[in-house]
Amino acid sequence: SNIFSSQLKQGHVFAIDPEPNMVSHMAKRFAETENVSVLQSEHLDPCIPENTDVVFLANVYRFIQTRDTFLQNMYQQTKADARFVFVDFKGESARVSLPTAIDEIKAAGFQIERFDIESCPDHYILAFQK
Repeated sequence: SNIFSSQLKQGHVFAIDPEPNMVSHMAKRFAETENVSVLQSEHLDPCIPENTDVVFLANVYRFIQTRDTFLQNMYQQTKADARFVFVDFKGESARVSLPTAIDEIKAAGFQIERFDIESCPDHYILAFQK
């Protein structure tokens, strides 16, 4: 969120997490940052604010228990031209492999734009849209 808020000339960053301890930590960390709001989500509901342009999840997707419901809610909560980027672990012990993530994201109605397994040594980057 810090990187996004410093790069964003206009607009707002929402830092969202289902874990109360993380929400509390982020609220303290971004207390002085005007263009960041911290929100509590639910495990099955990402609680994405209306008119969000970009949804970015880093090292989160593998921890979502019921990913199909989460993705369906994310699809319903976002506008038609929203962009999505997931970054997650790609190693042999990855909880959610890139092919599995792609299949699940497509099943929720999204279209894969691109994926990158080269740029990061331990992570894949997956970009998609509605």
